Amino acid sequence: MNLKRLLLALPLLFTSCHGREETDENSPYFVIPAGSRLVLHQAVTIPAFSAGVYLQGSWMPWSQISRYHPHCKLELQQPMDSAQTVEPDEFVITHAGEEAETQEGLEIRARVLELRSERQPRVRRLSCAIWQTAAGGRPISGRELRQALGEILTLELGGRAPAPKPRA
Repeated sequence: MNLKRLLLALPLLFTSCHGREETDENSPYFVIPAGSRLVLHQAVTIPAFSAGVYLQGSWMPWSQISRYHPHCKLELQQPMDSAQTVEPDEFVITHAGEEAETQEGLEIRARVLELRSERQPRVRRLSCAIWQTAAGGRPISGRELRQALGEILTLELGGRAPAPKPRA
């Protein structure tokens, strides 16, 4: 009889958690809602033969990124044999998700924002991550994401009031 009750209760248990959106930006499970926007405040040049640039409060080469602190990569559809410029713009976040990779005991869990702009369709996505030990891996929080964006990019949440800028 107890097994029957358990089997009847399990669907309720699993569906009660489904669809819940975490709104606390300090949480690694923070959900970026549909209709959110990413605003680029200054032009950025993507070097020739590259499809992206790195950001950790300011634009910098990968070799200067502190991988154990929040950092992001703005990516284009494809590299070109000449430099490409992304102009200041508002990009609609069409999808927010995660990607995870484990290498030599380290876990890289990236928050990935798929982007769309009518004016600049070659801009593809922004991915933000922190390298961590595999045992303690967690997604990057909304606060950490904003920290990596610095003053260069602003995340405007759809359906919610804008959050204050993080303090350095």
